[in-house]
Amino acid sequence: MKLFEFTTTERNGEQEYSNNHLVQADSIEKARAAAIEYCKTWYDDEDVKIETDNFGYMTFIFFCGEIELELNDITETTEQKFCQEAVKRALIN
Repeated sequence: MKLFEFTTTERNGEQEYSNNHLVQADSIEKARAAAIEYCKTWYDDEDVKIETDNFGYMTFIFFCGEIELELNDITETTEQKFCQEAVKRALIN
């Protein structure tokens, strides 16, 4: 099994939140499928509309467009690299 990281960005009114996630999978294709399933169930059983732009980025639209969740950048990583990057993102200088 390999580790893959992906980013989600939620747009909710005037707010925008980005989060990084890890998934274990045998291949990037299986990691992408797991990330898509995760995003589709962001709001449990809420109906979701999925749009894909020309660059392959997927946007999951909930509550008639009031909330959008964008799936970005699925890349292979290691636990050490993920933790190092998390510290960099969280560190306040």
